[in-house]
Amino acid sequence: MPAINTLSISAEPSLVHRGDDFTSPVDIRTAFTLSLSAVYRNEVPLYGDLVQIVHAVNTDVLSGQPDPVKDVLLSQRLDLERHGAIRLGTPFELQTMARLFAVLGLKAVGYYDLSVAGLPMHGTCFRPVDLESLNQNPFRVFTTLLRPELITNAETRELALKLLSQRHIFSDRLLDLINCAERQNWLLQMCEVETFIHESMKTFSWMPEASASEEEYRRLSWEHPILADIASFNTAHINHLTPRTLDIDASQAQMRKQGLQVKDRIEGPPSPLEEKIRFRDANGDLTRGSHRARFGEIEERGAAVTIVGRKLYDELLARATSTIYEGSGAQSLEAMDKAMSDAFKDYPDSWSELRKQGLIYCTYHGTGKGSFDITGTLSLEDLVDQGYLTAEPITYEDFLPFSAAGIFASNLDKGQNETLQANGRPDQEGFEKALGAVLLEPEALYADIQRKSCLRTAVKFYKADQNTPLLLCFLSLTSFIPLESHLLIIMASSDNTVWVVTGGNRGIGLGFVKALLARPSVTVIATVRNEQARTSLDDATVDLVKGDGTTLSIVQLDFTTPRSPQQIRKAFDIDHVDVLINNAAASFKSYPVLDIPADDLRSAFDINTIGPLTVVQGIWPLLQKSYAPKVVNVSSSVGCITYHEVVAGAYGPSKAALNWLTRALHLQNEGLVAFALHPGFVNTEMGESAATQWGFPHAMLEGVEEAVKGSLEIIDTSTRGNVSGKFVSYKGQEIPW
Repeated sequence: MPAINTLSISAEPSLVHRGDDFTSPVDIRTAFTLSLSAVYRNEVPLYGDLVQIVHAVNTDVLSGQPDPVKDVLLSQRLDLERHGAIRLGTPFELQTMARLFAVLGLKAVGYYDLSVAGLPMHGTCFRPVDLESLNQNPFRVFTTLLRPELITNAETRELALKLLSQRHIFSDRLLDLINCAERQNWLLQMCEVETFIHESMKTFSWMPEASASEEEYRRLSWEHPILADIASFNTAHINHLTPRTLDIDASQAQMRKQGLQVKDRIEGPPSPLEEKIRFRDANGDLTRGSHRARFGEIEERGAAVTIVGRKLYDELLARATSTIYEGSGAQSLEAMDKAMSDAFKDYPDSWSELRKQGLIYCTYHGTGKGSFDITGTLSLEDLVDQGYLTAEPITYEDFLPFSAAGIFASNLDKGQNETLQANGRPDQEGFEKALGAVLLEPEALYADIQRKSCLRTAVKFYKADQNTPLLLCFLSLTSFIPLESHLLIIMASSDNTVWVVTGGNRGIGLGFVKALLARPSVTVIATVRNEQARTSLDDATVDLVKGDGTTLSIVQLDFTTPRSPQQIRKAFDIDHVDVLINNAAASFKSYPVLDIPADDLRSAFDINTIGPLTVVQGIWPLLQKSYAPKVVNVSSSVGCITYHEVVAGAYGPSKAALNWLTRALHLQNEGLVAFALHPGFVNTEMGESAATQWGFPHAMLEGVEEAVKGSLEIIDTSTRGNVSGKFVSYKGQEIPW
């Protein structure tokens, strides 16, 4: 779905100011990633060499790929770092970091218990969660939190907590911007983004002057080097950034060739760099020291494994590890590699076998081949084998817990690892309490991406051939959607663009219904208040010449009676909704503000404000299934609080409140097009009544057809970038709120 704005980002990111416009989390994330990369290259020059090697290897690999494969790989933004890692000390730091990452469109996914490797930490991965956002920029941050209860020495534990309570890793200006973004539904204005990134870099940069004394640093380091790294400095410095390589063996060989320090085997990062630091003594003088925490790392990513695939992976890894350590003494590299190779012979080594055995998640896409001559059992694999579908493995965006813990431990001195490992245990509940939120499950996210791809492909099959038995069989065999008796009726609408028009039996609502019914491949669902209104709509449309494949359904909803979103949802027997036109409304007698009856206000807000919102809430799950959902709240210029054109009584404030809700819908839902539409003063029963009360000549009223034509042109061409989040007329003019 379209982003709010597009930024122009270069290797040295700069943002063009655009006044009060908001920018998308994806664009902020890209600018943030490029800035962080530049900062880290400046701090660790060898990292720049590593990035150049990876770029050269990737270019070489891409040159040998066929165009379709090359296109897929290029779409994965190989030029951007794949992940970074930070270590935090307190729940406040974790909660604030989560809020900072929310501005970047990152959410906390998965729980990682690092105590299994003797580390006094547990963590999560902050990352994008939907496929579109991952494709645009997959950057993620492995974020760990100190677990003081695993520090066995009470004095050292108290020292660490004291130092952490005294440090402030977020600047006041950054906190102000995070608070501002939170008020704006995690969005920042263009003029705020550069400052946000600049202040964020202070949090993630390396500060060589320790906040601990030299003696305090040594006490912490003796307990565990990571404890010293977390508690002895005033920033949450990035301890590594990781670019993605398409061939890790070639990258390893090239790193050796250029003289970079590498491990003997591909397993984890090398020992961290020794960096000069300074301690301040009791007299305020600086003394020199050294610290090891940061390192370089590259990664080669495979497919996301299912729960079954993960279980098999863990079993084979445990078998190999047992073989390696069952003997006494150090194992040779050759013996370790052989143990791994022997164990993993039982893991399939082709995408097709991995997919057929249910070990990996994939997205499924139609090839365009017709479906009239499909043979066999019509299983998902049959459709792939016969060339009707292609299966593309979903890239793994998380971390294998065993590997994550091992990597963190493999390049550090052990300290008190043995004691920590004896006391270590997972505590996801404790981490979530510190975070103030429930962690998302990685497997559920991958399964959802696969499920949605199956849904999209199923609908495309139906659109191409109207082959309903094939469609139903395909859906049922994916094991993601129950095969129910009414699925045939539901999916029959999937071929059409689905419009919901409330108040569709008269006035401009009826005008919308008639105009839409003239279009081909449209499902119109019109709501009416009662049986009389249903009959009126039937009579008004019975002789209409409808477009090819177009249908009309009528749903009875009376907004003068309060209804819950759940009740509204049950009224719609449809699989998705593309466009909602919230048109139903009631007019009220005009009074000066001091004379407006309270009952008028209550009724006006119930019908004109709460009613439309409840409709959106009720069919929101259906809108989410659309490729391009739109919510159009029919408002009125008399709801404008800047200009008071007329004495509008209760009608004006009820529309002003609807406008506020419309703006909120836009801000809080990045993929949604939502705007308030003034259709003009239309020659309808309501329009004539209003014109009489407000003293307008009836000749000034617009014809229904003209108002509908202009309104539909606005709706059809509406995007996040032009009218979404705005108040516009049917002629395309923007109206002040």
